[in-house]
Amino acid sequence: MYVAGIIPGLKEPSLTELNHSLCPLIDDLVIAYEQGMKLSHTYMYQSGCLCCCTAGLSVNDLPAARKISQFASHNSLFYCTTCDFYHLTTCGDID
Repeated sequence: MYVAGIIPGLKEPSLTELNHSLCPLIDDLVIAYEQGMKLSHTYMYQSGCLCCCTAGLSVNDLPAARKISQFASHNSLFYCTTCDFYHLTTCGDID
């Protein structure tokens, strides 16, 4: 998995500077899309499998980004993503 979101520098990079940062990522994604990637083994395929990859891009504001990635909003009372705990009264409950 690639997460491209941190670009080093003291100020916003120019277009040509940004292209140099993204070029290795794009090269890897082109190969992964055209030829696929051989995974040595997975849970379902112990002898490995060929995985064809693609990239999805989304440009939006923070509330829309939380909806697309299925994260809770900043004022959500559901603080755990794996259980049904609700509100701060259940915080620290280990049963």
